[in-house]
Amino acid sequence: MDLVTIYNQAPEPIRKELLGKLGNPWYLMARPEQIVPRQTGRHLIQAGRGWGKNRAAAEWIIDMADRYPGTAMALVGMTEAYAYNIMVDGESGIFMLSAKFGKDIPTYDTHTGQLRWKNGSTAFVRGLDSSDDLRGYNHQFVWMDLGEDSGAVDEQVKERWAIIADGNTRGENPQIVVTAGAADGWLTRLFKDKAAAGNPYWTRVGT
Repeated sequence: MDLVTIYNQAPEPIRKELLGKLGNPWYLMARPEQIVPRQTGRHLIQAGRGWGKNRAAAEWIIDMADRYPGTAMALVGMTEAYAYNIMVDGESGIFMLSAKFGKDIPTYDTHTGQLRWKNGSTAFVRGLDSSDDLRGYNHQFVWMDLGEDSGAVDEQVKERWAIIADGNTRGENPQIVVTAGAADGWLTRLFKDKAAAGNPYWTRVGT
């Protein structure tokens, strides 16, 4: 019997006690390569379907929202609708995972496109297809999902990456996590070049 099954079958008081002691059970269930490093930098999780890359990034966002009350974050997908449907409300999205382990489920403001947690943490939900929606913000933590074929959004990524990276300077330990499928694109190749050169600021896991 795995840890998730044991947790889900435990009485509610036991589950609350476990959450209080463990904080985020994900760190006990995840493979080592699915854990985002706790260091300032840019981190690429590149793998095919079923590897758990979106789960890893969503769990990281949930943990950062809890660990840094009042933090400002951003979730950037190929479009804003994609970001909401996959990263927020998807099968391995923030809503489902938060509910699964009794964590605070953020509310979503449809007018501002923003997630809000009870402790003051926020996350704008944005798309690569609109540079105007990405300008003027300063975030501590960013999750960018390029989908299964990152090469398909190369032109948008090239134009938007500088905007996103330049705005990732807020607070302690600012980080960007990029999730991408196995097919390479401009940004995944950039990560590989930086990592191969031994730059500790850029890390990558997966295929």
